[in-house]
Amino acid sequence: MRNEEIIIDLADPVFTKTIRSRQNDKNGLKLTVYAREKGQNVDLTGYVVKYEATNHTGVFIRDDAQIVDAKNGVFSYTFTSQAVSTSDDWTAYFVMEKSTERMSTPDIRITLRRDVKEGNIKIENYISEFEIIKKTLDELQKKLNAMDVVKKSGDTMTGDLGMDPGKSVQFKSSGSTNNNYVLRGQAGQNKLVLSDITSNKFIWDYFSDTDTFTVISNTNLLKKTGDIITGLLKFHALGQMLMTQPDSATGPSARGLHYADKDTDGSVNRGGMGRFKGANNGEEYLYMGFGATPWDSQSGLIVRPDGSATLKGKKIATAENDTGWIKLATTGVENVANR
Repeated sequence: MRNEEIIIDLADPVFTKTIRSRQNDKNGLKLTVYAREKGQNVDLTGYVVKYEATNHTGVFIRDDAQIVDAKNGVFSYTFTSQAVSTSDDWTAYFVMEKSTERMSTPDIRITLRRDVKEGNIKIENYISEFEIIKKTLDELQKKLNAMDVVKKSGDTMTGDLGMDPGKSVQFKSSGSTNNNYVLRGQAGQNKLVLSDITSNKFIWDYFSDTDTFTVISNTNLLKKTGDIITGLLKFHALGQMLMTQPDSATGPSARGLHYADKDTDGSVNRGGMGRFKGANNGEEYLYMGFGATPWDSQSGLIVRPDGSATLKGKKIATAENDTGWIKLATTGVENVANR
């Protein structure tokens, strides 16, 4: 291998020496470069050095150079097959790059004389760095097109998307707090959960073991237990409300509608109506009364299955049981005016 040593001063706009080689002499010529700036060594610590060259037909080459002595600004470049692919006059230079910094040497004239075997060399052996990247990207695109993948934007899935337990799908809002909402299968449980991870709150969950759907957040839906209706509740046509009570072998129970004062103490019963059932399927009756225990037979209106009724413990007479009257004689009785 032929080695040429050259000194290039970055402050000098012109480099007069011409480097000569022959087409297809790959790895046959090495340039050892001593970089200077106004005669002083250039410190190349942290830099990478590249060889860039172009010819009259627009072919562009970019190759790596090797740093030999960074502190003293010494690097070398061995001409690759790409660099000697075409017989022509080439304009070349070296660039030194570090992060966003880039500096280059003056132009170097490279003359490649013709190889008599020209035409027998496969052109794909002499493509530029750009063409290598383009070819690689084209091959990757072909592989992607052949794969069953979904694009990040504007694509359509035709099959199912499976998520492992604990993994989630996140939805981001664009409001003032930019909340993140997460839908996921709960790890360790047969539960599907929607939560707001920004405010650390659960919204709802579905538990398949008990077939239970629970809304945790405030909602206009009426919960099965512990909820309050604030508007009008209507029953239309055959609509009805059914209340169940414990069966036999239990203590007494009262079920019905109770009333409370909203603005004073909504937890205290002020009255109500419903059905009372004694222990072990004992006596039963319908009740309507005031107070915290409107089912108390001594404080309200009670109607029993046989039709009898009491008000505050006193029997109410009806046409069926209104008997035992004593007839009084009216002989000699006079009507007194205004009485």
